[in-house]
Amino acid sequence: MGWHYHYLDKRKGRSNVVLCWDTRWEPPEDEEERKAQGPRPIFWEYHGEGNADFKAQPDLWGDPKRQSMREVCASDLKRNISEFRPASDDAEPVWPLWSILTPRAVTPPPAAPAGPAGGKKKGR
Repeated sequence: MGWHYHYLDKRKGRSNVVLCWDTRWEPPEDEEERKAQGPRPIFWEYHGEGNADFKAQPDLWGDPKRQSMREVCASDLKRNISEFRPASDDAEPVWPLWSILTPRAVTPPPAAPAGPAGGKKKGR
């Protein structure tokens, strides 16, 4: 599973939302580009909806709340990013709000085994 964050209310009730880092994001090597691109983005997604104490409304979160949530979670980035659960493909950005999830690498399917020489199968 990896590290991820359950969104709780002020009474510590668990919601149907978790926060996950974009674990595939790579910071640019150029410092100017890094400043322009901003910090590693964090995303939200629905999770464990059957076990939730309440339904969160992330679409209603304002910028101050979103920034604060990212800042609180960012203290854990001292860990290796591979220890975190990757955000799912349908996750939505928490902060920065304009973030786009880094796509998964496409792995080509394994090559089909070579058939017999001549291209014909032997009949029985």
